[in-house]
This record gives sequence, structure tokens and C-alpha cells, in this order.
Amino acid sequence: MPRTITIDGSGRLVIPKEVRSSHRLVPGTRLTLVEEQDRLVLIPETAQPKLVERNGLLVVAGTATDEIPDHRVLREERLASLVPE
Repeated sequence: MPRTITIDGSGRLVIPKEVRSSHRLVPGTRLTLVEEQDRLVLIPETAQPKLVERNGLLVVAGTATDEIPDHRVLREERLASLVPE
């Protein structure tokens, strides 16, 4: 859906909250500006997950943007579905 936004005196623009949410744009997200003929296109840079070692385990560093499921529950459900009745 087309939206109209305004550039302020400092050259900033505000991306509507629903657009930021649907595209997972958080503070610090970098955007690439591409000029295509008569339009400007903003493309979010996709951050590659960074693996770090913590206590002998490889974990993904960063901040979660979604709720993290309890994998213990998922594991139990999966195991229950594999056991014949």
C-alpha cells in the first residue's frame, strides 16, 4: 500500500511502525539506498548471524527479534508423535 512520508529539515524520514515491524527493522538497521530512474528504493541489509563460542558451545550472537520457542516442549511433542500407540 503506498504511503506518504515527509523528510524533515535535517533530511530524516520516519518509516511507519507497521512497516518497520513487518520488515523487522530495528534501531541500527542499515538500509541501502538505490536510485532507479525516477524512484528511490530502500533495501535493508541482512545481517549475517555471527557464531561465537561460549562455554564450549557455538551460539548465535545478537538480539532475538521474535519470541524464542521452548524447544523442550517441541522435542517432547515430536517424541510423542514418533511413539506408536
